[in-house]
Amino acid sequence: MAVTPSTKHYYDDGDVILIVEETTFCVHYLVLSLASHAFKDMFAQISSSKERKIPEIHLTDSSEVFETLLDHIYPGTSEILHWRNLEKFLELGEKYFIQSVKLSAEKYLKTAFLEKPLIAFLLADKYGLPKAYKESSKLVLDNFSSYTQMPEFKMLSASAQLQLLETFWKYEEFLRFLAIDMLRSPLTTHNCMISGPQNPQNHVELATKELKNRIGDVLSSRSNKPSKIWEVLTKKYCENDENLASCPAFVTEIVLKFRSFLMNFEGLEINKALETTEDYLYVEFLRPIWYHDETLTPIKREM
Repeated sequence: MAVTPSTKHYYDDGDVILIVEETTFCVHYLVLSLASHAFKDMFAQISSSKERKIPEIHLTDSSEVFETLLDHIYPGTSEILHWRNLEKFLELGEKYFIQSVKLSAEKYLKTAFLEKPLIAFLLADKYGLPKAYKESSKLVLDNFSSYTQMPEFKMLSASAQLQLLETFWKYEEFLRFLAIDMLRSPLTTHNCMISGPQNPQNHVELATKELKNRIGDVLSSRSNKPSKIWEVLTKKYCENDENLASCPAFVTEIVLKFRSFLMNFEGLEINKALETTEDYLYVEFLRPIWYHDETLTPIKREM
């Protein structure tokens, strides 16, 4: 089989040749050894030659993805990640024990997870990416019924499936408690600074009636999407009623009551800079259960 030198990683002063599929990489023993003890151990088994011929090693990896790994390892080059090579890139990172590969994957998924939340969650679960795990889970939970029907959902670890199910069940249970509390507790303490001839008590009654209508909309919703429910409860009140539409305190009270029941309810990390109540649309997923402390140090997880 004819092999061709890599156009990116074939160095004239390289001291070891790696043959991957039909591509040869002439690289530096020291650079790869510093990046990975797996490479260091591999090179240590190479016997020195009296002719000082550069040793050759055959690898069974994909040449395209291996080149991406070398882009990651070598200073002055950077890997280009996309959905097509991301999992193979993570696989090579695990195979050669290069922890920084996970950091690059997390950086890519910081925004890319929006395109494929369930795939991002699956990769985060499989390869231990805590930030991507948490952020993608918010979108998975927001469309939970649909995602549970996808084949990728069944590929998740048992612990990840269980945590998603428990989180969504807890959310639905808290939602019922919230609805009951709001219906049983009219806004009698509602404090509004609206001026004018209107009766303050009538204003409270109108606000409470509007709230009950909103609760009815929530309970009749088949999807129970957290982001949709949040929108229903906190959207501009009674646009056809100037009294309620100009009452900012009312929505604030709803937000406080909502949060008292659902403490783990937040927006996506990429939107945190906005810091407005309208951006807190998703159920916050707890950090992966296979991480045991605040530093997110990985421990052995069940698959």
